[in-house]
Amino acid sequence: MNHVKLRRIALTAASVSMSALTALVLIGSSIDTKVSAQSILVKEVEYTQLQEENTPVAISCTPLTIQKMASYDGKFMEDGSGRQVQDVAAIVLFNNRDSVVPYAFVTVYTNHCRYTFSAYMIPPKSSVLVPEENGQKLTETDIVRTFGWTTVARDQNQIRLGFEEVGMNCLRITNQTGSKVKNVVLYHRTYVSESDLYIGGKAFKTQISYIPPGESVLVYPSDYASGYSKIVYYE
Repeated sequence: MNHVKLRRIALTAASVSMSALTALVLIGSSIDTKVSAQSILVKEVEYTQLQEENTPVAISCTPLTIQKMASYDGKFMEDGSGRQVQDVAAIVLFNNRDSVVPYAFVTVYTNHCRYTFSAYMIPPKSSVLVPEENGQKLTETDIVRTFGWTTVARDQNQIRLGFEEVGMNCLRITNQTGSKVKNVVLYHRTYVSESDLYIGGKAFKTQISYIPPGESVLVYPSDYASGYSKIVYYE
């Protein structure tokens, strides 16, 4: 197992709750990337070049590719508990589709282990780090075989929304259509731009009951932080 650090991002503390982002993420040919996040202000970034050794594994009959195995330390949101975990198995999934994948279930088999992963709202042409859904520890990284399936997003209607960050955890949502918008649901994800990586299997959901035509509302999505969250889908 070749332990090589590719990147470390240390973030200073802030008043905004960042449960999904408070984590240490180790990614690599077994371990080659480390993301440490405790808030929203970047303190330092260190880089070490390395040669990629893992070959991505395509998951048959899906638009997904496992880019690499990973080890995850941090708050565990897969079961909603937010408990602290260490050395949990994870995968980096890439969505090759030009549209969002609403749900994906993936099983990874190694010589002696079986890991299962669930991921929601995977953005198009994007990578997401997904911890093992039961919090199983990472003990093997050589993938023997995989199994997986995904759902397909419904075609979005003619609703057009604009998004503007106006505070640490506040969004201005603008109805850019000429008709009323009712009961719209927004989905956002934690995102680390320095690594171009979404974090976690879960997506956070915010419901807006009504936006008049051409007008805006302010919303405060849970677990949202300006600069470290992205709206990935709405319906």
